[in-house]
Amino acid sequence: AAATVIAIQNVPARPAAARPGASARNSAEAAGLRLASYASRAAASEPPWQPSQWIYSDVLNSAPGPMKPGGRSDSVITWTRVDQHQFAYYQDFTHGKLVIENEVPFLGQKTGAFGRPVTEGDLYSYLQSLPTTPAALRAVIARNVQTYDQKPGMKKVNALFGNPAITGNYGVWYEIQMTLDGTILPPKLLAAVYGILATDPAVHFDKSVTDNVGQTGVGFYTLEGVWKYEIMINPSTYAYMGVNAVAVRSWTRHWTVDGVTHTGVHIRKGEGGWTDVVASGIVQHPGQKP
Repeated sequence: AAATVIAIQNVPARPAAARPGASARNSAEAAGLRLASYASRAAASEPPWQPSQWIYSDVLNSAPGPMKPGGRSDSVITWTRVDQHQFAYYQDFTHGKLVIENEVPFLGQKTGAFGRPVTEGDLYSYLQSLPTTPAALRAVIARNVQTYDQKPGMKKVNALFGNPAITGNYGVWYEIQMTLDGTILPPKLLAAVYGILATDPAVHFDKSVTDNVGQTGVGFYTLEGVWKYEIMINPSTYAYMGVNAVAVRSWTRHWTVDGVTHTGVHIRKGEGGWTDVVASGIVQHPGQKP
């Protein structure tokens, strides 16, 4: 089930004009830093989430093939209790009977947060334990990458499918992207994530992005191999809008097993996958909309 993060209200980002003679790149990176700073200020004034509140999310996921704005309309609406103890959805995902599930079906299963596997029932307490300053949070993520992503089994899987190694700056990016794509983050933790992205020299700021339902925003992106990975953000509310992974050139996947090279899926330039957050917000009861 897709989960998402909540908009932080009432502190609009107002990027300052670039200094005369500043390069476009420097101007963009400065705008990214300003957005992270505004988001942090807004988060500091936001009341903390209560464990008994619910997070509403309306999420649209891609189908394989080229990314076509407006090409899909089957979004999934869910409610997740802040403490992760309950989950709710419509029986047919769009309307009908509201179904509320307890955490029981998830006991013993693992989820992930910033690279660390945690049991489903422990996710809330783990998120609460994390630091909310960018440098300290980045250190935790980097440590998780080193601890959990460098095991021989994980390296073998990445090599088998031609995926980039989850190490260094890319490892931190990867774990942030995976967490935003499937884990609910409190406002202060989300602002710290933006601070990490804004200060990473391997991450760039995009002043204008449009998601696949036509929403406009800004983005932090990185290039890794044939892929451009971009985290999209609403610059007025600082809400997470989703993630795009787009091939920057055509590419055919090859991998070698026991000395034999195999050829897999051919990916054309512009193809990829994405998740768009159509709407999100905090509510008091499942079934409510913000």
